[in-house]
Amino acid sequence: MFKNSMLARQAIYTNDNEIYGFELLYRNNDENTADIHCDLSATSELLVNLCTCALEENLNGKGLLFIKFDQSFITSDAFFPSDASNIVFEILHSVKPTKDVLNTIKKLKAKGLKFALEDYAFEKEKEAFLPLISIIKINMLTCPLDNLKEKIHNLDALNITFLAKNVESEHYFNKANDIGFHLFQGYYLERPIIMKGKKVSPSRQVALRLMAILCRDDVTVTEVSEILACDPRLIYKILKIVNCPLYPFKREIENIKEAVVMLGLETIKQWTIILLLSAESEQPQELFRTLLTRAKTCELYAAEIPKALKSDFFTLGLFSGIDAILKIELKAIFAELKLTLPTRTFFLNQINDKKSLLSAVKVLERDQQKKFTLFPPSMLTNVRKYYFDSIKWADELMELLI
Repeated sequence: MFKNSMLARQAIYTNDNEIYGFELLYRNNDENTADIHCDLSATSELLVNLCTCALEENLNGKGLLFIKFDQSFITSDAFFPSDASNIVFEILHSVKPTKDVLNTIKKLKAKGLKFALEDYAFEKEKEAFLPLISIIKINMLTCPLDNLKEKIHNLDALNITFLAKNVESEHYFNKANDIGFHLFQGYYLERPIIMKGKKVSPSRQVALRLMAILCRDDVTVTEVSEILACDPRLIYKILKIVNCPLYPFKREIENIKEAVVMLGLETIKQWTIILLLSAESEQPQELFRTLLTRAKTCELYAAEIPKALKSDFFTLGLFSGIDAILKIELKAIFAELKLTLPTRTFFLNQINDKKSLLSAVKVLERDQQKKFTLFPPSMLTNVRKYYFDSIKWADELMELLI
């Protein structure tokens, strides 16, 4: 099954910060393996998983799926799906434009398959690929940026979409946007430039005050109900979530009091914080998909830790990107929320500790394989298992939040 396969998923965005698709990377079941695999057997197995499981379960959310392949795959007898309308096959930089390779791609393109050229640096030997591809991926960290805008413009007649990869910061995103890229891939959403000293808008101040109440250990059902009652949008969203298939109650829940009773105070607190953040953020909704996945992964893993509060770990995953959402420094947010010293210490330790559970989730999420050795193999195995379950859970919830 797909959830047992070790693969990574990285989002690809449009210049409007809308989700365009995801790149999928295969991982085998050897937990000690840390190399990136996209050889014949790996790509074939990934395609089998996609065709027999992933697409049926809609784990990709929405958009196209990008899959790498090497020379051995394209020149083999390995199968390509007959219906691959939502798949883009990435031609690795190591693939040579031999006669056999070009003929195979031409035949597959005639059947409707789409191809991208990985790590293109305008090499003359790669030009034979250009009439056959739909997307060119350029590495912002390794490709010289001088005259890049002109080089891209010179290929306008081919009607190719340009994708900037390794967009590691807001600076690189703005640079790629100015150059004329259409698609973007990288970590800039998770690591935006923090605007120090930025004045907090009145609506965000209200959101922070409400979250400060929700984060209190002694908050009551009445107080949470009053917070929700202040905003009809919150009531609507909470009732929509409570009545969704994720919570299979035998009857529909019609009011907030019922919701609190049926789901419990901790769950209602979590969803209210999520909705407050979502309402006040200027960041793309895809950031919330990432944070929801982190939060759920941490919560599921915490169930195995003696005396651990699952709700604290869920909030930890959610707060791991709260500074990016509100564009306020983390210390200032924690001070505004007036978290207790043990809670604040727990959050900061998990966020700053390179060997913490949260760090393990981020390493797998970002596919930073060189850091796998920082964590016990058993820990990575369990985090992987919960991570893929959490992706599906977050995808379903995003349909309700958008």
